[in-house]
Amino acid sequence: MAIVKVKKITFIVHKSEKDELVDTLQEAGIVHISDIKEDPDFKNLPEVKEKKVESTNPEIEYTLSRIRRVIEFFNQFDTKKGFLETFFEIKPEITEDDLKTVSQRYDYKRTLSRVEEIEKRLTEIKNLEVNLQSKIDSLRKWYDLDLPLEEIGESEKVEIIAGTVPINNEEELKKIEGIETSVVSLDSRFTYTLIVFLKEDAARIKNELLKIGFEQVDFRGMKGRPRELIEKYKKEIEKLEEERIKQTEEARKLAQEKLNLLIVYDYLSNINSKYRVSGQGIETKATFLVLGWIKEKDLKKVDKIVKKFDSATYIVADPGPEDNPPTFIDNKKSIKPFELLTKLYGLPNLREVDPTPLLTPFFAVFFGLCLTDAGYGISLIILSLLLMKKLGKMQFLVVLLYGGITSIFAGAMTGSWFGDLFTSLPIPFLHQFRNSLLLFDPMVNPMPFFYLSLAFGLLQVELGLLVGFYKRVKNGEFLDGLANELSWFFMLLFVILAYLISSKSGKSFGDVLFHSGFIGYLMAFFIFAPIALIIFLSGGTSGSFIVRVVKGLYNLYGVTGYVGDLLSYVRLMALGMVTAGIAMSINIVAKLVLPVPYIGIILAILIFIGGHLFSIIINVMGAFVHSLRLQYVEFFTKFYDNGGYEFKPFSIEGYYTEIKK
Repeated sequence: MAIVKVKKITFIVHKSEKDELVDTLQEAGIVHISDIKEDPDFKNLPEVKEKKVESTNPEIEYTLSRIRRVIEFFNQFDTKKGFLETFFEIKPEITEDDLKTVSQRYDYKRTLSRVEEIEKRLTEIKNLEVNLQSKIDSLRKWYDLDLPLEEIGESEKVEIIAGTVPINNEEELKKIEGIETSVVSLDSRFTYTLIVFLKEDAARIKNELLKIGFEQVDFRGMKGRPRELIEKYKKEIEKLEEERIKQTEEARKLAQEKLNLLIVYDYLSNINSKYRVSGQGIETKATFLVLGWIKEKDLKKVDKIVKKFDSATYIVADPGPEDNPPTFIDNKKSIKPFELLTKLYGLPNLREVDPTPLLTPFFAVFFGLCLTDAGYGISLIILSLLLMKKLGKMQFLVVLLYGGITSIFAGAMTGSWFGDLFTSLPIPFLHQFRNSLLLFDPMVNPMPFFYLSLAFGLLQVELGLLVGFYKRVKNGEFLDGLANELSWFFMLLFVILAYLISSKSGKSFGDVLFHSGFIGYLMAFFIFAPIALIIFLSGGTSGSFIVRVVKGLYNLYGVTGYVGDLLSYVRLMALGMVTAGIAMSINIVAKLVLPVPYIGIILAILIFIGGHLFSIIINVMGAFVHSLRLQYVEFFTKFYDNGGYEFKPFSIEGYYTEIKK
């Protein structure tokens, strides 16, 4: 199908040309590098077992981590971030020349050092402010204390302490002998008081204070009266605030260099990836070997690469039975956007079928049936085109565009144009236009929609079984495919066919099979022969006939799973009718506010636009998720195991930027 054939390729070069080879491979961008110590053909070689090649550059790794931190710090000053950037990642576009030029000329080390100093100082300022504010808060209840705090404590004969007593224990405080108290302030819970007593009575008094819930306040390190200290701390906070503003303003100016840092990050990241590639290769006494995978169609380019070196050569081989090559899927332009959906689930390995061409028409049609509104379809197309103009032809947006197209057909077929708008407006042309395209109205008779959903479900499930049978045959498992996928294919098809004939003719199911002549016997054969195959052959290769039959009977019980799968497709009808119902409700509310004097028409327009916009958003989300679920749960499970990993050629890549050649 659309899985591109790849070849294993090994490059061999003299050690003196190793770095140049790695550079050239990165510029070519056609080879997926694999770790040679994981390869079945090389992993047992002594040189591979003992290899100690540095796979990263610690200095570059450290610098990259610093740049990432500074970029995150700069993000808080990115006030120009638009609405779209909130939902979509828009990378700045640069050329390879920009990548080299900016990185070589820009003094990023100076910027990093200065920003780190600012960030450190801002953190210190914040901690100091929190500490000072905490001191202010602790002194507020002592504001009226007309005593320097350094005098609180022990003298030669007397001790002074400050603290709080629960307000309901105030009378108990007065009963303690040998103390003098001075209440500074009160609140709903505590009395804030100063207590004076002789040092010789300190042990007894403190014990009695503890019993009534006294908590001592520690003013150590504070000098001056509380009101004076509060004012002092406030002034210190003001000075810190002024410094914070200055530091922040300098950081804001430095943030204008963010693009340069993004470029430097990608430049250093690409250098670092060369170290990783070197680490995935192997050095002998005289040579350097690096292993990878290359698309068959790119093999012609390898000769041009090798000709640049005096000592380089390469070896090409087909994937062996123990190899696990990467997967590259490449579909036609019309199908390619839907590769996104396959990748979300997991890529196929080289021994599987690429499901993208199979799921594409079903997903697009299911999306349209879930939305089932021509007006919403037109709106979705316009929105997708506007976003593509701004963001480029992102695969997700193209998928939505296709969904909008199928939604127009589904909506026209069921007569839904922003719900019942065309029938609500007193415009005969709109009525005639709607009715000329109408096939059935699910709000009047939902059964055609029900049968249509089941028909699509049967079609996709049957296709999945056929593809599963093809996959079995391809892997040399014909008998298993016959007893499983192909048997279920015929049994489901002819059971449903017999049921439909029975419903139309009024005959019983048995009469259709055994009293309808040759056609009936043929249907019976394609029902009962698959059942026999499932019972006697689908149980595996166990030596016990009874065990195989028991397993086969259990597999036959799987018919309930297929019934469940088919009924899952009824969600297409349910979601389509929900969309129409919500749209009709919005139109009704808009009509209800029209008679309001003066502002009725304005309110109606706002409700109509806002309501339908909200409805489009939530119903598009529902259509996307549920259409995708049908692919993953009801379709893929019939034939698809995934298990592949992406073919990612070693190339000049941008993490923060989009690098154009």
